Amino acid sequence: NETLSEFSLAYGFDKRLNIDPSSRPESSKNTHIKLNGDVFEAYVAAVVLSDPREGFEKAEDWLTKLWEPKLKTVSVKPPDEQSKGELQKRIGAKGVRIEYKDERSAIIDKKHGIETYFMGVYLTGWNYENKRIGNGHGLSKKAAGMAAAKNALENTAIIEDCVAKKARSQAEQAEEKRPAAE
Repeated sequence: NETLSEFSLAYGFDKRLNIDPSSRPESSKNTHIKLNGDVFEAYVAAVVLSDPREGFEKAEDWLTKLWEPKLKTVSVKPPDEQSKGELQKRIGAKGVRIEYKDERSAIIDKKHGIETYFMGVYLTGWNYENKRIGNGHGLSKKAAGMAAAKNALENTAIIEDCVAKKARSQAEQAEEKRPAAE
């Protein structure tokens, strides 16, 4: 809503808005942002509905030109969707806990309408207690968690140590399951 509110203010829609004082919502920054964003959305709908044949295309062209400068400021690498699963597969086992935790508050860039989240991945098990093994950031908590998992996989010393301990543990369990030779 922040970006839509910015557009609404840039076009001066807030100055044209005529609301009965008795129905005006309580005054707060978030309420004004939401109200201005809603006004902008209503204007876009009016553009679309004002011309049944070409209204949608006109609105699409206008919005593309409006959003393009904002979108150019965003550099997004697609999240590595496999990293969390790979980390779990490589070092996960019964009694081993891999946790993803917020490392700090999200940074909200209101000018560009972008939120950046920061996550850490922590390991409890394999003789580690709540050990931070990776961190990452992204435009969503999911993306930040994936980046943290990818970073953890690059932490070769700890990963190789855990992989070796997991292999020993699996070998010991397999040995215990074998029937004793008579």
